[in-house]
Amino acid sequence: MYSFSESTFKWPKKSITYSIENTSPDLPRRDAERAIKKAFDTWSKVVPLDFSEVSSGADITIRFASQYHNDPWPFDGRGGTLAHATFPPNGQLHFDEDEQWTYKNADEIMNGATDLYAVAIHESGHTLGLDHSRDESSIMAPFYHQTVDENGRYITPELTSGDIDKIQKLYGSRGGISSTFSRVKSFFHGFGR
Repeated sequence: MYSFSESTFKWPKKSITYSIENTSPDLPRRDAERAIKKAFDTWSKVVPLDFSEVSSGADITIRFASQYHNDPWPFDGRGGTLAHATFPPNGQLHFDEDEQWTYKNADEIMNGATDLYAVAIHESGHTLGLDHSRDESSIMAPFYHQTVDENGRYITPELTSGDIDKIQKLYGSRGGISSTFSRVKSFFHGFGR
């Protein structure tokens, strides 16, 4: 399931659309929309890609689903695979509805909820063509990064220099931003705990 090869999949254009087909009842739709937009914006800060949400005909379709959900990769219930995505040009990103989702809420995360924003950054990286990373600090590592520190404070997920290098190899840099100056071949990828 996990591979670490260099991806050759990428979007042939700079303006990419996405649609959110549904959201989790665990959090307000507006929070899910914010988490997903912010995830795409994280990548857009370092590469010349622009993302916009549309209601239909999107390049990337996003939804929450449980168990068998009309693709070859059924979810396994709470605590296993959190989400999965396909490389371009297929543009599918699915979150496991059986997880307890939250958006940047440290108290809920400490009580077992999963930070949608952190998972969305990782999975949107796959929809852009990135594979898993062997670097355990990478947002593209094949496991969930806890987003609350030992004092119960939310930790905003960030791209590592390796994440930036890899995405810029595919798309180039935005406005001279590169990993040197910033902190900021399988087809399917699952992301789990």
